[in-house]
Amino acid sequence: MKSRVEVTILFLLVFVLMSACTATTGNEPSANELLDTKPDMPLADTAVPSTLTPGTNEDTAVAAESDTTTNLAAIQGMQIMLLESFPVQVNVAIFGMLPDGCTSLGAIDIEQNGNTFDITVHTVRPKGMMCTQVVSEFEESISLDVVGLKAGTYTVNVNGMSDTFTLDVDNGSANEEASELSEVDLQELLRQTLTMALVDQSIPDYGLLAGQPNIVLSNEGIDPDMLPTLPGVDLVVMSPEEIQKQADEDGDFLYLRFDEITAVSATTARVSLSSFWAVAKTSDMLYLSGGGFAVEFTRTADGWQGEISLQWIS
Repeated sequence: MKSRVEVTILFLLVFVLMSACTATTGNEPSANELLDTKPDMPLADTAVPSTLTPGTNEDTAVAAESDTTTNLAAIQGMQIMLLESFPVQVNVAIFGMLPDGCTSLGAIDIEQNGNTFDITVHTVRPKGMMCTQVVSEFEESISLDVVGLKAGTYTVNVNGMSDTFTLDVDNGSANEEASELSEVDLQELLRQTLTMALVDQSIPDYGLLAGQPNIVLSNEGIDPDMLPTLPGVDLVVMSPEEIQKQADEDGDFLYLRFDEITAVSATTARVSLSSFWAVAKTSDMLYLSGGGFAVEFTRTADGWQGEISLQWIS
């Protein structure tokens, strides 16, 4: 009997405890009710700060000029070329490699110190840019300012590579100091030069000139009244405009032009004469003929004595 009473009491205690754990007041609002009864207030600013990394912003997508890297170009070869003209022209051909698809040739700096030309060739590459790792070749021609240089050997340095070229005679400019020559001197120099070219037939490709009805001479740098009459030569003097007009009307032809008449000193002078093709505006021909020569003159007791010092083919 006693054991039943104890069991009953224990059961009642468990029931009371369970009822206390699950009891609710009935007045607590639900989660939905809390949202519905929340005062009308503006939502807080929830904008998310930008997390773009540098370089991805629209305003900085393209690198500015200052955002580039400059290096020395990798030069693998060079070749010095003397063009057969007077004054002589000197070009330096360089060959090298660009390391990737973003790198290109940059500035080319030339500095002359005495008989040495120092050439620095740069490359440019945008900073931080992903590039194709493709090596490519490049070739560039660089013109040197050699007009007025004295005869001699000159060294050219390009990014650590070196080569030399030699000028056999002083490389004077056209008509330099020609005013130092008297009219009598000029007449004699013109006569002797044209005699060598057209009577002695010493100018390169003379046969192409002789095959024309007349030999045309440009009036550039000369006074036509000083020109001589040469035996067996029909010489016609024209302006550059007249030469072009004749080519347009009658077709391409070869003509002569004095490149230089220079008083080197009181007793020496230099004259150069070249032949050029007058090409009509409608012509698509490319000529590899013509040429010229330079004559060094020395004044002696017997007058001016000339000797051909240089010849070239165009």
